[in-house]
Amino acid sequence: MDKMGLQAIYEDFFRQHKVSESSGSKKYSFTCQHGQDECDGNKMHACAIKYISGEKGVRDFLFCSMSEKYPPTSLALCSRRTGLDRAVTQKIQACMDADEGNELLVRNGEKTHNLNPQLYFVPWITINGKFTEDNLIDSQKDFKSVVCRELVENGIKANGEACA
Repeated sequence: MDKMGLQAIYEDFFRQHKVSESSGSKKYSFTCQHGQDECDGNKMHACAIKYISGEKGVRDFLFCSMSEKYPPTSLALCSRRTGLDRAVTQKIQACMDADEGNELLVRNGEKTHNLNPQLYFVPWITINGKFTEDNLIDSQKDFKSVVCRELVENGIKANGEACA
């Protein structure tokens, strides 16, 4: 895999979204498929992926936020639940409130717009930059099994309960 284990999968999974952006003089306007709430959640995830170290921390935080009724406002709650250091939580919030978070969304949007084949469904599953219809279909039934299968096929041993 391009990066270490599940970290790369999380970055690919959470960066791919249907969004359009316009920018000019550092002013950004994002339009997400499911509205501003989705854009806010995407920004929080992008900032969290940047600032949380270690795949377990990233995984726990992302899973926590996605399991909440309203993910865009789950930063404080999921930081507490997952034991994030206060300084890391503050960096994520600062990223969300500044141009940094917008720039991460622009970068993610560029990657999404450059997908080949073009994204037509969310979530769009790519592994090592490649899309397969089988992974897309299988991930709708059991995403964890797809991830674990790909790790094994790429010679990465999945330790612990992640692929048990």
